[in-house]
Amino acid sequence: MDKKKLNVRSLMTFFVAASFLACIVTGIVIFITPQGRIANWVDWELLGLLKDDWANIHIVFSVLFIIAGIVHLYPYNWPTFKAFLAKREKGRLNLKKPRKEVIFALVLAGVLITGAVTKAPPFSYLFDFNAWAKDAWVVSDDYQPPFGHAEEVALAAFPRK
Repeated sequence: MDKKKLNVRSLMTFFVAASFLACIVTGIVIFITPQGRIANWVDWELLGLLKDDWANIHIVFSVLFIIAGIVHLYPYNWPTFKAFLAKREKGRLNLKKPRKEVIFALVLAGVLITGAVTKAPPFSYLFDFNAWAKDAWVVSDDYQPPFGHAEEVALAAFPRK
């Protein structure tokens, strides 16, 4: 085995990439899983993992993504990132004059947040597709629980509900 010192900057880059990929995969799975009541009632699973397992993996890798992203940015790439934020004037960064890309990214983020909150088209199309994907798992009334959290009720108490 190579006895060179571990390159933390490279490690953080790979952690960011791996956690980003994991968030993409788990996010897609969570997006298409049935509603919680349905998933719990029929013991829904994909690749041997329940809906809650997929959500837990998503949470863990989201936290890893945040931590690795922060470590990746600071201290290793902070000067480069800072240079992206502002225009150079006389060889120095002028943070009072942000670059047009920064402004564009912030405006776009604002539009995405507003669209998601107001559920305006085309955002509503994404939410409608999400609802359709979740409802597509219910192929018969047998998939519907008789009441909320029915899977948690003891069999002896079931007829009283």
